Amino acid sequence: MNSFRRKYFVAGALLFVLALSNRLEAEQWQARHGLTPAQYQSTFDDLSKQGYRLKTVSGYVSGGERYAALWVKESGPAWTARHGLSSGDYQKAFDDLAKQGYRLTWVTGYEAGGALKYAAIWEKKGGPELIARHGLSSSDYQKAFDDFTKQGYRLVHISGYSAGGSAHFAAIFEKSGGPAWVARHNLSAADYQKAFDDFAKQGYRLKEVSGYNVGGQDNYAAIWEKTGGPTWYSRNGIPDAWYQNVYDNFYYQGNQPVYISAFSSGGGAGKLNVIWDNPNFSGADLQAISQKIQAYMSTNQIPGLALAITKDGRLVYAAGFGYANKETGEEAAPTNMWRIASVSKNITSTAIMKLVEKGSLHLTDNVFGPGSLLGAQFPTPAGNKKIEQIKVKHLLEHVSGLSNANGDPMFMNTGMNHAQLISWMLNDPGHKMTRDANTQFEYLNFGYCLLGRIIEKVSGQSYEQFVKQNVLGPSGVTEMAIGANSEAQRKPREVKYYPASAYSLNVTRFDSHGGWVASPIDLVRYVVRVDGLPTKPDIFTAASHTAVTTDSGIKDAKGNDPNYGFGWGLPQWHNGDIDGSIAFLQVLPGGYTYSVLANTRPANDTGAFNLSGVVQKIISATPKWPAYDLF
Repeated sequence: MNSFRRKYFVAGALLFVLALSNRLEAEQWQARHGLTPAQYQSTFDDLSKQGYRLKTVSGYVSGGERYAALWVKESGPAWTARHGLSSGDYQKAFDDLAKQGYRLTWVTGYEAGGALKYAAIWEKKGGPELIARHGLSSSDYQKAFDDFTKQGYRLVHISGYSAGGSAHFAAIFEKSGGPAWVARHNLSAADYQKAFDDFAKQGYRLKEVSGYNVGGQDNYAAIWEKTGGPTWYSRNGIPDAWYQNVYDNFYYQGNQPVYISAFSSGGGAGKLNVIWDNPNFSGADLQAISQKIQAYMSTNQIPGLALAITKDGRLVYAAGFGYANKETGEEAAPTNMWRIASVSKNITSTAIMKLVEKGSLHLTDNVFGPGSLLGAQFPTPAGNKKIEQIKVKHLLEHVSGLSNANGDPMFMNTGMNHAQLISWMLNDPGHKMTRDANTQFEYLNFGYCLLGRIIEKVSGQSYEQFVKQNVLGPSGVTEMAIGANSEAQRKPREVKYYPASAYSLNVTRFDSHGGWVASPIDLVRYVVRVDGLPTKPDIFTAASHTAVTTDSGIKDAKGNDPNYGFGWGLPQWHNGDIDGSIAFLQVLPGGYTYSVLANTRPANDTGAFNLSGVVQKIISATPKWPAYDLF
């Protein structure tokens, strides 16, 4: 939080093909997991009314009976689906629907509540001769597989599941031509990975992968086809507890799921398998981004990191790397919450400008002294009369005359609340104001602490409440919050910070100068609303934007101009660093913005300037960004 240094960046221009913006999920598909039976039925009904077709559905156990499913918004023949069926009910539904001209496209088995159940999907269409089997033991499945393939059938769907403590299978075979294909079952996780790698080298593309746990070991059954197509990725055995992080990572890199299955992995826990296609990025471009980030993380021993990039007001890329929590193995995602440290300052400056626009406050208002904003609560000490020179504008620009000379007060007296700390600071001989206001730049966290109290005094609300209602809410941000001090009090989906000393900070008291936690996606969602560009309407006036991005012209103790406005390094950026965190937020030429956050503070990049350089290389080196908007 004390690492402010002057730095100016320019990103190279990128070729870009304009197209109508669309959010992938809202236009094309919907994916859900962890649904109770009632939630699944409700979701099924709602999405069916909106024109979505169910493509995959799996039942599994994860703290109770749950469902994971994938819907696609596309036209096609009439279709129907059933879930929670006993073996007998499934067979009856199969027979009845077959008589009505429906063709089975998906079937999966699962045990829940001590009962074996089935979920299935049918479409009313013709096609080649089809054979479906369910309830097959391993040996019965192998025999059926051998017999049918000899007769010219190809396996088009496989579901492995545990029933009565042993492996069972449901499968669909079609007598049809097509590309070369291979299938395997009863593979351990290691054997499956080896098969996956071997077939990938031979040009095979994964079509399906089903998981099932027998005797405490996860096993897999899968089908591969030798076909082309867009860049694709697959993950198997993702714990349900942090599947959302994995899903978000793939989604915000332009991927769309084409297959989802889930299974009970024992101990009441569920796992998921997913296959994604990526029609938006080349594999080489995504790999190049990952390699640059991973190299930085390796060099600086970063546990976890997350990044978000916008182009012309559109979110075009976001991803997490490494771990949100090393101890649990939870993977980092761009939707995780991270401490943003001093990046909080520009949020506070925006809040001040909202009050100025309302006429509730003036930049020239005095902070202390008779008739001032805070003078009634904090009387001027007899030996510290210079504080009555301080105006709101001086605090925003770090030219108040107050000093960190005998220690940054925000990191001192950690047991004091805001009022106690301010009173101590003003009366402490070691922090007595010895120079006039507006004469020297000195980066001062305490000044932004005072701005937070001014916001509270003028608005009659808590600082956090005012910012949420007047800055974040209008920007479309709903989840940002002031962070907590302890690991146990972390916000939902907030990462863990390293080392443990990160939890010795009074982050809650940092609020207006460095206390916010946010996802990188929400940070850029906010910044495109205050960037002064026409692509997304700003939440404050052009005059306010000019004010916050105008250099005070006041030099620091070394005679250098720090190029600082109101809570922004100029032209428009801010970094942040505290023990356990670094952050960088920036508006770049060419219509780009980015935010990048990490859950440790590396010894050799405390201000995150090296990290910001890596991100700028990513932006300039990526030849084409998608035309969609993932906000």
